[in-house]
Amino acid sequence: MALTLVHSPANGYDLWCLAGRLDAAAEADFRAALATPRAEALLLDLSEVAFIDSKGLGLLAWLTRTRLAVGGRVVLCGARGYLRDAMERVRLHEVVDLLDDRAAAIAWLQR
Repeated sequence: MALTLVHSPANGYDLWCLAGRLDAAAEADFRAALATPRAEALLLDLSEVAFIDSKGLGLLAWLTRTRLAVGGRVVLCGARGYLRDAMERVRLHEVVDLLDDRAAAIAWLQR
């Protein structure tokens, strides 16, 4: 299943819902969609991501570095099971907030 990216502008942040596979095949679409910030804060909902590999983890790291370099904020939510484990193994949670669900992520952004 290819990666699907759905953008929803929200109150003061951009919400992107991802579904499918976050891997090398998704790189071009992921970079094209997320390269240009539309808001200072970015919320990625990963609850429907079925698969991630090292390239997908690298894309999340690239996005985080890019946004933080220009003073933006990034929060990820919805990662469960092996997806969350993979993010923690590469220590992504040390540079970006990784919250359990969208409600918690929205509350984090509004603080």
